[in-house]
Amino acid sequence: MVVVGGGGGNAWAKEMTLRRRMSSIFNKTREHFPSLKDYNDYLEEVEDMSELSLHPCSYAARSWMQQLAGF
Repeated sequence: MVVVGGGGGNAWAKEMTLRRRMSSIFNKTREHFPSLKDYNDYLEEVEDMSELSLHPCSYAARSWMQQLAGF
């Protein structure tokens, strides 16, 4: 038997646990919104919250780069 360890098993499990928890809290569907744009904005906000919880440094760096791009 050959076992190959990638070292990311715990990170994957942590991410899946967080995403399940987030989806149980933020569980609105397309029918809850007046437009597709509003629904997509909602999904993007939920994803941003997930990313911030999982990867605070990379989220902060991306946010900072987006602000710089606006100048």
